[in-house]
Amino acid sequence: MLLRQQSAVKSFYDEDEIKSVYYPECEHVMKEATGATRVVAFDHIVRNAAMAALEGSCIKIPAKRVYNDYTAWSSPKQAHDLMGDEAEELLKHRFAIINLWRPIRGPVVESPSDAPPRESLEVRTLVFYPPDAWRAVFVAQRGRAIAYRSLV
Repeated sequence: MLLRQQSAVKSFYDEDEIKSVYYPECEHVMKEATGATRVVAFDHIVRNAAMAALEGSCIKIPAKRVYNDYTAWSSPKQAHDLMGDEAEELLKHRFAIINLWRPIRGPVVESPSDAPPRESLEVRTLVFYPPDAWRAVFVAQRGRAIAYRSLV
């Protein structure tokens, strides 16, 4: 789903502003787009190739392939980590973890993110991470990530 949504955020490089301004905006957008009764924004990654190259930067390089951080195994784990004691009751009902992407400035002209329609996916097009040792910390904290590979 593509939406045009203005943000009141002045700097997407300011962690406090992202959490105090952008997270509530994301929650509002997701409620409107999905009809959800409750939305909890959590976790974000700011990506900028030039700024990622700066020493000591916590900015990440652009992702070069579409991926999904959460699976059927890791999503309930994330709910427990995020919602604590409330998670057991919440997990008795429907829930979803939805990624929301936006360009920091202007249209995306490099490294666009896009995912194929769910109906067109086959298991053979999915690549389960972590294939590398550096992903081991991610697995311990969150679970497995999924990326899509092209069969072309």
